[in-house]
Amino acid sequence: DWSSDVCSSDLWGLWAGIGLAAVWSEMGRRAGGLLKASPVLALGLVPLGLNWSWASRADDWATRDWGVNLLMSVEPYGILFTNGDNDTFPLWYAQEVLGVRQDVLIANTSLMNTEWYARQMIRRPTRDYDTAKGPAVFRSQTWAKPQGPAINLTLDQVDALPQYQEVQQDQLFEAGKIRAVIPKQLLQKADIMVLRLIMEGRRPVYFSRTSANYAFENLGLGPYLVTEGLTRRVLPDTVKKGGDIIEIPGDGFMNLARTQSLWKEFKGPEALTRKGDWVDRPSVGIPFLYVHLGYLLSDAERTLGKRDEANATLKRAFGVAKAARLDSQVPMPDTVGTATAADSLLRKQVPVTKSEPAPKAPRAKP
Repeated sequence: DWSSDVCSSDLWGLWAGIGLAAVWSEMGRRAGGLLKASPVLALGLVPLGLNWSWASRADDWATRDWGVNLLMSVEPYGILFTNGDNDTFPLWYAQEVLGVRQDVLIANTSLMNTEWYARQMIRRPTRDYDTAKGPAVFRSQTWAKPQGPAINLTLDQVDALPQYQEVQQDQLFEAGKIRAVIPKQLLQKADIMVLRLIMEGRRPVYFSRTSANYAFENLGLGPYLVTEGLTRRVLPDTVKKGGDIIEIPGDGFMNLARTQSLWKEFKGPEALTRKGDWVDRPSVGIPFLYVHLGYLLSDAERTLGKRDEANATLKRAFGVAKAARLDSQVPMPDTVGTATAADSLLRKQVPVTKSEPAPKAPRAKP
């Protein structure tokens, strides 16, 4: 947890400072004055010098671009479900500081279990979508701004949702043409709200790829999910191959045209390769998602006979793998023929978020 990391680092610094002061005091006593012993304080600069290359974030835009790329993967006025801090804070920064894609409602499934966050989702005003600043793939349409909150509940009603509800046997969830089988489990308030948002169908619904198999395994939505950029979108009916929709063995369905267009506009891969490192190893799953998407996309392009595009996509993805020090786990570009290697790595990757969801316990049908 990040809070324990910060506290342990602060405590170490406190004791190091006390130790250095003690050494200075003792050397001052022996040298005949603290001023004469003051050069010993230069030892305090040693950690600064040794850690500068790791601590400096100069010209490191990878996290910022990650947040922008993830938001750009969502259709105008969509809802984006995220999981923890590393896949949420960069999005808030992009929206509130950079003014990027403020039309997207970010719904963090860890925070949705709290009363204040659920209330905030209802109170949050819908902001306008700026077509000129959105990705090229959305510029050919006119997007109507939805009226009212994303979920049709009053503040009192959302407060009244149970914290836990037990599903004692497989249960059918119906929303329009969606027929999802929710397995036996302990649903949390956040899960109930996710299902409620899908059921109401007021806005397009997306799950960040950082949420891994949550929509598949917990909510039974696999037949309705299609990859679009760094997200999986929930379609209103069963996904069918054809047109822009292709099937990726082991990974479900992908909207190829939309994902290709978004991939070409992503700036995150170049930001990572320029930096040449990913310092925060616990969240290395984030650069891995670029690698995984690039390998899947490259394989699809190769299957369609677009060999030059496939090679360029693969080279770009491997550049991210090398920069993030994932190249020892990812095969070299000239040895990859399918997405199998990338899919295998996805299943054993480290978590992309440090904050863990609350423990599972009872709840029910929305």
